[in-house]
Amino acid sequence: MSGSFLVLVTWAFVIVSCVAIGYGITTNKRLEESITGQLRYALWWGFAVAVLGILALSIAFPLRSAAAAAGMGAVVAGCAGYSIFRYVTRSKNSHDTKIHLSVFAVLLLIALAAAVVFFAVAALGPVMNYDSGLYHLGAIKYAGDYSTIPGLANLYFPLGYSNSIFPLAAFLGNGPWLGEGYRLVNGLIITMMLVDLAFRWIRGSRTVGAYVLLVGAVVTLVPMVGLSDYWVTSPTSDSAVLALTMVMSAYLADALWTSANRARNGSTAFVVAVLAVSLRPLMAVFLLAVIGVLVMRYILDKHESATERRIAGQSASGFGVTREYGSRAIWISAGVIAALFGVVQSVRDFIMSGWLQFPLSIHAFDVAWLAPDPVWNRTPTLGAARDPLHLWEAAVGWGWIPVWASRLPSQWETYVILALVVASVISIIVAIKVASLNAKSLLLAMMPALLTCAAWFLASPPSFRFVWGPIFSLGVIPIAWSLFAVAKANKVHLISAFVAPFALVLSSTVILAVVAYAGVTRIHPGLNTQQHSWAVGPIDVSVYFAPVVDVPTKSKTLASGLIVQIPTTSDQCWNVYPLCTAQLSPTVAMRGESLQDGFLP
Repeated sequence: MSGSFLVLVTWAFVIVSCVAIGYGITTNKRLEESITGQLRYALWWGFAVAVLGILALSIAFPLRSAAAAAGMGAVVAGCAGYSIFRYVTRSKNSHDTKIHLSVFAVLLLIALAAAVVFFAVAALGPVMNYDSGLYHLGAIKYAGDYSTIPGLANLYFPLGYSNSIFPLAAFLGNGPWLGEGYRLVNGLIITMMLVDLAFRWIRGSRTVGAYVLLVGAVVTLVPMVGLSDYWVTSPTSDSAVLALTMVMSAYLADALWTSANRARNGSTAFVVAVLAVSLRPLMAVFLLAVIGVLVMRYILDKHESATERRIAGQSASGFGVTREYGSRAIWISAGVIAALFGVVQSVRDFIMSGWLQFPLSIHAFDVAWLAPDPVWNRTPTLGAARDPLHLWEAAVGWGWIPVWASRLPSQWETYVILALVVASVISIIVAIKVASLNAKSLLLAMMPALLTCAAWFLASPPSFRFVWGPIFSLGVIPIAWSLFAVAKANKVHLISAFVAPFALVLSSTVILAVVAYAGVTRIHPGLNTQQHSWAVGPIDVSVYFAPVVDVPTKSKTLASGLIVQIPTTSDQCWNVYPLCTAQLSPTVAMRGESLQDGFLP
């Protein structure tokens, strides 16, 4: 079995497992819904439950252990059994299985398949991200070999980040991947986004969310395919958050445009936002804004419904609006998932650093392994992103803005943003002339991204990668919104009939062109010289990877007697493990005889 084929099989297995987990939660036997719609909802809810399960298991078990695999298997089996029960007892009319596949949609499917295959091949190539060498690989190895380690932040402060991508990447290292599953995690999440997009476009009726995800997928794939070794093969959360932001923007747009399936679209946007927060705390602003926008939409709908009823001479009870937002069960389920994420992440914070929401200085627990106040690492990180030559001064005030702005022409994100702004303006002008834009809902759809970008610029390191999803979606949403409005306009406008074919052909062409170019310039199979073999019965798997960088280190004995490895040519440890660190206090000590016992400051 080739390595790339094994990547595809692994992704397919995970996606099917997520659908099996989520179907029972999201299906509604009283509501008619296309099978593709049911599968889309199930995919993201199932993924959220799976990630939550992995995080919970990581507290008690090494994630590359038989116990963790058995625990996750039990979760999948139990949820799948419930999903089968819900499917068997569904209403006969609850699923519309008709497929309306145009030649243009087929072209899109071909382009998406090409992108997925490209990522599968790239997953075996070099891991290039700077932070992966700094601490990503170390965090993943500790999560795979040990349950959550008390005071791990004392060994190196980024190892204390309670980022869900590291446990997820560690868990993917089970079975034939032998610890190399971290290469699959970003490609998996992007592939899930593309599967969602494919499900949307094989249906005859298009929603505004289909256009949002179409434009968002193009904006995601162009840089991610072109820079796959740095941003996709490497286990950084930046790419994952980008893809998830496009997904939640699509579901939020659907929830705001129409009352059809508003409950499941809105709750799915909420659940995906919770996932994004587990990957990047800054996305908590997005999550809170999603909640606010949905509440505002509900209030507006209730007011409009009451007005219509008064005009009709009926009681303004708002019952119809309440019904549009679905039964309480779906919202309660979303709230429970969010609450459990908060609890599990807080427990992991408590164990790894002794702080709540490390590296924020929110609350310090009274534990022996309490890491030093993260402000001393957080402040220079903020200043360096603003003005690296004057980082301490840049951490406060606004004098850093001219220096930061002067660097914009050298960053590729600047040109993507400018292109999106131009395309947005043109799209909106055309839409205003041809169709009804529904501007109020458009502004609501953009609000979470806008507020997140404001928080990013004012209070976090202003590196674009921290806010790719929100800042790009500020252009993606109005473009997609305008395309949908024109496509749904009165057919007296000839342009309306050509919007979907134009969007599909242009998107597919761009994706195929980028994949073809990157396939020639970025894929180098000759670099894959490291072999891993795995055999179970008649199954024998050999996979060739590009080896991770080897770096020279020297041993250093601390006052406590703890011997650590220090990289000598840079601050990156890459594959040197365990006890490799570039920065720690000389007083750090072991809590016991084993690494599992943890570290004292």
